Amino acid sequence: MNVKPVLLIFTDSVALPRKYPEGKILWQETYIAKIRAHYPAYDVINVSIGGASIKDLRNQINYYMVLEPEIVLLQCGIVDAAPRAFGRLELEIVTKMRLLRFTKPFVSFLRRYRAHHYAAPKEFEQKLVALKEGLNPKRFIALGILPSSSDYEIELPGITQNTVKYNAILKKHSDHFVVLDDIPRNGILSDNHHVNAIGQQFIFEQLQKVL
Repeated sequence: MNVKPVLLIFTDSVALPRKYPEGKILWQETYIAKIRAHYPAYDVINVSIGGASIKDLRNQINYYMVLEPEIVLLQCGIVDAAPRAFGRLELEIVTKMRLLRFTKPFVSFLRRYRAHHYAAPKEFEQKLVALKEGLNPKRFIALGILPSSSDYEIELPGITQNTVKYNAILKKHSDHFVVLDDIPRNGILSDNHHVNAIGQQFIFEQLQKVL
């Protein structure tokens, strides 16, 4: 039996289908589905976790090392680059104690002055290297974090600078770094960090240049 080489895709929710206020993205419109359809020579396997930090994706690799992937494609970073008011444990405690509504007036202030990260740059780099070395592919492809907008900078002060910083880490440790800075603005949803069908098609076309 001929065994296909494995193309393993690790992503956060950016790659997933979703409903949004103006419409929806079907599975067939995602860049993962397009890769499957256009590259039948590969066994395309995706591990996609909504809201995933690099730590969450790193924690999954023990299940996939056995695949000995030829290519690993990673899309991750916005969850960690975003400055936050609370850490995950803090947010869990605040939520369980039903204090979230009392903290809302202070979230913008706390986000600006605490600027907490689920994985700060040093830890992000450590987990990224661990993921890459653990899976040990022949080629490691990383997608850049989507470019921020002026509206997103107002919502999350510091996100523009953080995007540059985290993208530099991704580029440093990838064999192919796919820059998404030229993605059409009408391909990015109003939440500023997810994409619609236009954005998914753009990402797929950029990936075709390196696959």
